Amino acid sequence: IATLNKGLGLIKTPFIARMDADDISLPTRLETQYQFMQNHPQVGACGTWYDNILPDNTERKGGRYLAGHNQVLFKNLYQLHIIHGTTMMRTEAIKNHNLTFNSAFSHAEDYDFFTRLAKFAELFNIPSALYKIRHHSQSVSKKFSTIQEENSNTVKQRIFEEIGVSVNSEQLNLYRELMHQNYGNLTGAKRQEVVDLVTALVSANNKSKYLPPEFLRKELSVCVMHLYNQNSRVEKNLFSEFRNTTFLRFSDNPKLYLSTCGKVLIT
Repeated sequence: IATLNKGLGLIKTPFIARMDADDISLPTRLETQYQFMQNHPQVGACGTWYDNILPDNTERKGGRYLAGHNQVLFKNLYQLHIIHGTTMMRTEAIKNHNLTFNSAFSHAEDYDFFTRLAKFAELFNIPSALYKIRHHSQSVSKKFSTIQEENSNTVKQRIFEEIGVSVNSEQLNLYRELMHQNYGNLTGAKRQEVVDLVTALVSANNKSKYLPPEFLRKELSVCVMHLYNQNSRVEKNLFSEFRNTTFLRFSDNPKLYLSTCGKVLIT
């Protein structure tokens, strides 16, 4: 982190390109990002898709992250949605707001950094795999996974608080299960807990406008409809619970909405 900050202090070029020491940038990566940043002055950092290099040197398809700023912020509620090593950052956006990497967020300093940068500039992912991440037993993410998770959760809690909702670690876990579509872990009381959390999130965001209110409501509405749709396979009599979820809208996904209504009506 100290070296990253030293680099930020020394850099004088309009853009800063990052990568990790054991990874690979493809030949067109910098050119593609440079052209994008030149043409989109509102963007403070852009990442790319990536593929994985496994310990046996075979390659596997990796992250295919969503592109737009709102999508990145939405995904950031449960996981960092821009890969630090893939990024090209706008120097002006960083220096104008005195942004540095915070050592208090060790092994999640990028998560903390990009959520703060997003207050002043947009984040974006170029939808092309221009980077390869090498995986091995000594990688930082494996050696320090516990610290990384703890500090990442602190960032997530801060994001929720900026929206207007205070959450604990258990609620963060429930939200993550919803986003990862682990619906089997969200039955009964746990389903109601996560729906209550999402309802509070939609309501608070209507006031704080951390994300465009209609964008967030629609994204979460579809997630919750999928939850009820899947839970109806193992639970009965869910219709009143589903109907009382006030932020759901038929128009968000008519086919899914009708399918869910049909399933939760079955007794």
